Amino acid sequence: MSSFFDEDAEQIEPSSLRAFGVKIYSRYGQSSEIIEMINFACEAARENINDCIEELFYDSKACICNISLKDHIHDNTIDEKITEIGKKTLSQFSWNDRIDGM
Repeated sequence: MSSFFDEDAEQIEPSSLRAFGVKIYSRYGQSSEIIEMINFACEAARENINDCIEELFYDSKACICNISLKDHIHDNTIDEKITEIGKKTLSQFSWNDRIDGM
């Protein structure tokens, strides 16, 4: 019998969903990752930049959340907001070839 707290154990199903219009996906359905991504999507919606974000993918093995922006988005103001929100809600994240964390 496996535990929900084993390294590769799926805690939440489905591990992929849409929150505030942003697709979020956790490699192994880890609850802490899903919670962080929902919080990020919520804050992005409050800042009206959720429509700029294509997907959040939490790579459980690497312990990092990858943020993908929609192709047409290249704006310093949005970059700054993503960095601010990411630092507030995600343990560690990457986007635009950058890695940031709390």
